This record gives sequence, structure tokens and C-alpha cells, in this order.
Amino acid sequence: MKLTWPTKELWKGEDVFILGGGPSVKTFPISFLKTKKVIGCNHAYLFGPEVVDILLFCDQVFYNHHRQRPEFQKFPNPKVSNSESILNPDEDILIVPRKQQGWHRDALGFNANTGSAAINLALILGAARIFLVGFDMQLGPQREQNWHEEVHSRVNRLHYERYLNLMRNSVSDIAEKWPDVKIVNLNPDSHLDIFPKGRVEEYFIPQTLCAGRLKI
Repeated sequence: MKLTWPTKELWKGEDVFILGGGPSVKTFPISFLKTKKVIGCNHAYLFGPEVVDILLFCDQVFYNHHRQRPEFQKFPNPKVSNSESILNPDEDILIVPRKQQGWHRDALGFNANTGSAAINLALILGAARIFLVGFDMQLGPQREQNWHEEVHSRVNRLHYERYLNLMRNSVSDIAEKWPDVKIVNLNPDSHLDIFPKGRVEEYFIPQTLCAGRLKI
């Protein structure tokens, strides 16, 4: 897949999954995503190119930590960032415009979290339905903040509240610009409350949900 900016509606009318960083990813059937359109946030590239079609990250800290890693360097699918602070990115990194708040047609709205920017990218690419995986907006049962163990910066309840408030304040952008797109949060226990919640088996035939849950 070749991605340029401004991009076209390469996924027009498609279902698009966004793989976030929350602990609930550990219980999701990852193998199911191999036949889907997937935008992976940050560490999601570790699931491999057969799962993640586009990698999105939004800050220089992540890039600095992963830039020299073999898995990151060898990841063949598009790697996209809206970070304004990355200097001299490698040639395989597509830097796109960034706006701090909201969802836009000509830039990726940040709203202080990569997942929000990924939603914006899916909208621009023409998704008909967007399914959110790992958008927990809270710590896990063991107080873990991610599905992986590598944490660049600690977050707490106040951080999550900031993310939520920024997204709540801008959610009308989606209704105005993409009124026909449906966004579903696939974690019924998520604290992200601006989109309908459901379980993946409510939208897809159970037989297609391979028992490919993450093992870490």
C-alpha cells in the first residue's frame, strides 16, 4: 500500500480497525485482524505487517526509542506521524499536518492521544465503519497502562480525563464532516464514552474470530 499526503479515500466504504495501546488488547483475537484494514498505534507494529496496514505515532519520544530497532526498520507498511518535532526523519516516514484539537480533512487532529489521530486518519481514508480496539482510557486490572510492558511515560486518571475532555469537546466535528460513518468502541468496559460500545462478535460472524488472543 502506497500512502501519500494529501491522501485519497483508499479505504472508501471499508471497515477499519484501530489498534490502540490499552490493556484490553491482550484479550482481543488479534489473528482476526489479518484480513482487515488496520491502523496500528505506536507499539502495534510489533504485531507485524500481516496485522497492521498502517503504523501511526505522534511524538518524537516514541520515534527516538524505536527508530533503530530492527522490527521498526524492517516494518514494510506505511509509517505515518503528525509530530511537529521530528527532525530529519528516515525516508520511509510520512510526516503529515497536525492540529492540536478536533478532527479534520486536511490534518490529523491530536487531542493529546495517538488513538484520536488514528480515528482522523481512518475518516480521511474513507472508512464506513471504524472499530476501536484497546481504547480503554483507564488502567488495567493490574494497574498496567498498556498491552505491552514498555512504558515511555506514566499516565494516571488526570491524563485520561484530559484525553476524554478533548475528544468530547470535538466529537461534533465527526458528525458534521463524516455524518454517515459509524464508530464503535469494542471494549464495553472502556471509559471512552463518546462512541457506541459493543463486542466484536456482535458485528462479525463468530466463526471468523480466530482464537488468536495475544500472549505476552
